[in-house]
Amino acid sequence: MNKGAIHDPGDLIALIAEKVSDTLDPVVAALGDRVDNCEARLSSDDAWEMRRIIASVRSQAISYRRFATPQRQALETMANSHLAWLADDDRIHLHGAADCFARMAEELEAIRERAALLHEQLTDLRSEQIDTRGLLLSIVALIFLPLTFLTGLLGMNVAGIPYANAPWAFNGVIAICVLIAVAITLYFVQKQWFRR
Repeated sequence: MNKGAIHDPGDLIALIAEKVSDTLDPVVAALGDRVDNCEARLSSDDAWEMRRIIASVRSQAISYRRFATPQRQALETMANSHLAWLADDDRIHLHGAADCFARMAEELEAIRERAALLHEQLTDLRSEQIDTRGLLLSIVALIFLPLTFLTGLLGMNVAGIPYANAPWAFNGVIAICVLIAVAITLYFVQKQWFRR
């Protein structure tokens, strides 16, 4: 085959195989670049968006690999066959295209595996975010639980609540609530719950 000149069916098949591999090669490289970019900016801030990107890349890599692997096998079979209309230079081109498809299939498998690992890392980051938020909500609930209990007791409409008619009673209850909240907060700070 002379640079795109088609003289027989072998030239046509070799040309088609090379064109397909030349077209698919940059697509595979772009998928690898997208995974590289996600690995480079792996952080909990972008975890939700990056999971979507990684899922898309993984799906595309699987689809392209399903295409590349049979193409490699078909081209190798054809290149190794003893067909009279297939010249030696056509066989060389078919072997080259088969090697290119084999390389792309391996690269697509590597992309799929890297995407799966990234997906797991992003899932771990999301779990850590959810755990941190849950811990913060628990701390807030633990701070306000005694305050709610205290104000609930003092808010009952029954006779005999101590200092109910004292002019300073409301300010006293507020001061006690603030002291309890500060004490509980200091306890959690001392136990380093806010740093987890």
